[in-house]
Amino acid sequence: MKIYGFFFLSWVCFFIPQQLVAQVENKNIDFVYVDHIRSVAFHPTGLVTSMPVMNLGAQSQLLLSFDDLDADDKEYIYKIVHCNYDWTPSEMQEMDFLRGFNGEEIENYNYSSNTLREYTHYELALPNEDISWLLSGNYLLHVYDNEDEEKIVLTRRFMIVDTKMSIEHNFQTPAISNKYNTHQEIDFSIRHEGIKIKNPRSDIKVYVMQNGRWDGALKDLKPFFVKDEVLSYDYQDEIIFPAGKEFRFFDLRTLRYRGSFVKELTTDSDGYNALLYPDESRAFKNYSSFNDINGKFVIQNIDGLSSNFNANDLANKIGTNQGQTSDLQQAIANNNQVLQDLMSSNLSLDDRNHTLEGDYVDVYFALEKPLPLENASIYVIGGFTDWQAKEAYKLEYNAEHSAYYTHTLLKQGFYNYLYAVLPDGSKQLDLEQLEGNWYETENEYTILVYYRPFGSRYDQLVAVKTINANER
Repeated sequence: MKIYGFFFLSWVCFFIPQQLVAQVENKNIDFVYVDHIRSVAFHPTGLVTSMPVMNLGAQSQLLLSFDDLDADDKEYIYKIVHCNYDWTPSEMQEMDFLRGFNGEEIENYNYSSNTLREYTHYELALPNEDISWLLSGNYLLHVYDNEDEEKIVLTRRFMIVDTKMSIEHNFQTPAISNKYNTHQEIDFSIRHEGIKIKNPRSDIKVYVMQNGRWDGALKDLKPFFVKDEVLSYDYQDEIIFPAGKEFRFFDLRTLRYRGSFVKELTTDSDGYNALLYPDESRAFKNYSSFNDINGKFVIQNIDGLSSNFNANDLANKIGTNQGQTSDLQQAIANNNQVLQDLMSSNLSLDDRNHTLEGDYVDVYFALEKPLPLENASIYVIGGFTDWQAKEAYKLEYNAEHSAYYTHTLLKQGFYNYLYAVLPDGSKQLDLEQLEGNWYETENEYTILVYYRPFGSRYDQLVAVKTINANER
């Protein structure tokens, strides 16, 4: 690797190559099981920051996309599994929940073009002429290498809703005084007009999740009281979440200039390298308000803009001019403009620019800390890590520089992320220790309502509602 500066030299020498994932027993989660599969995205077509949820019978589609860094043409097969509300496989037979053929090949793939790192890009739209679903509920998409049918390369969850009930919500100030400034509490009710529910506490299952994170979701919530055709979930200190803070971010949509929070950008024989500005703990820092995409990421390459586009205007627009510093307020202003562009497609290009001409960058993270944590590890997490503590995103401590470091390959795009602490022996990620919590944080919450009448063999998904706390 080409060296640029003493700090970067000592950083690079500190690292040992990492594997992307460890062995995972549970196959009913969002996960990537091999290290050559990257940039997995699964969302409704055209809605790149939305959860994979569709209405039963809708004409729209869900789009799965991913890259294979082996850059060959493998035969990837996909299968769909119907699941219960808790993501365990249901007892339904395929003919009961699917129309068509399960176990077909993903035929839509192309090779990267004009990139330093080669890859093969795969896409799958669902439903399609080969397969569609018949029932609402939870589904799990398996993709495996046909050379070894037991070799699952990735899994993705998606939900099909048949709306039969409605949800009304209200955000409340937490009832416990020591959570006033750090948590967000939701009260809601479910209206089931015309549907007689014999035993609401067992027939109805409810999930509430923050920012699309299944790992921290509240589940198996029971109604606080039942009246006529309304189930009320008006608890005190029950449906409550740590508010966190707005997500950290960096912009890799262009490799011509340094995007927001990119300190150095170089190339060598292996490809592109991006050194991010060092981060520090925000646990005891004042809250800063700025827009984010709630932990998600968007694959986008704007280097293919037409040659008559003014490069200086582009640099100013996304905050990448020569005079850029790490000043937070300037970066926030740039970030807000970038998000407007992402959502309104002001800088939209042909899909080829994003999917086939977007390059991979070795991104270096640094978290300054005077002393290492005892009996705990630190990870970078976000939508691009499936919200999980993966070895590829684990930071290691360098005593010489009093900081934690890691690096990983990421495709050109815009990324949100946080730092999470995982105590030894624990499976629960702790965000408070390095990020802190503040009640004014904008967060996205999704409420999922499942209904299984007595005698039914599956959980219907009968209502979904996504709401924002402190929406701007």
